[in-house]
Amino acid sequence: MSTEEQLYIEKYQKVYGDIKGVCEKHPFSDIGKVAANVAAEITADVPSFVRLNKTFGQNAGMKWLYLHLKNILIRFLIDENKMADSQIDFLAEVIVDNFPAMKLTEFMLFESFFLSGRYKDFYGETSYIMSITHSLQEFKKDLNVIYAQIERDKQCTAVNDNTSSVSWEEFCRMKGMEVKSYPAYIENIQDQKLK
Repeated sequence: MSTEEQLYIEKYQKVYGDIKGVCEKHPFSDIGKVAANVAAEITADVPSFVRLNKTFGQNAGMKWLYLHLKNILIRFLIDENKMADSQIDFLAEVIVDNFPAMKLTEFMLFESFFLSGRYKDFYGETSYIMSITHSLQEFKKDLNVIYAQIERDKQCTAVNDNTSSVSWEEFCRMKGMEVKSYPAYIENIQDQKLK
């Protein structure tokens, strides 16, 4: 186990305690909160599926994901008669295996987008799994765009934070120049009258 793995495992165990703590801190009911504050939520130090598994056991990601998938399906009136729990487990496993680096908050953002109709619709009982997995593929493209925008925003903020203004007199002193009035300064009309 690498030092990095050891550090995040210790941190997540301290923050969450166990997989139940993860489910309590990142419930389905918080998907609106994630969508309302995308940049802060998806860039927060939240475990990915692979890190969740390494911290809380091989099926931890699937356990968390099962609860979220079940909630999505219920919102579309898809109950256990239309999609068995074993099929939801299978879908959770497919997602964890194919998107191991996806953070929990990223998946929660996907849920919000998916429920808002941004991606594939369900076209009958055989399409549930494929609609979700196809939609996740589209979401990954959107997520790349979101992260690129977050990075651009950070760079703009950094440039603005590093741009500090100084007075002309301070500038002259910093450059070792004689302190005079600013060359482009146009005297006020009042100043001209006083002369």
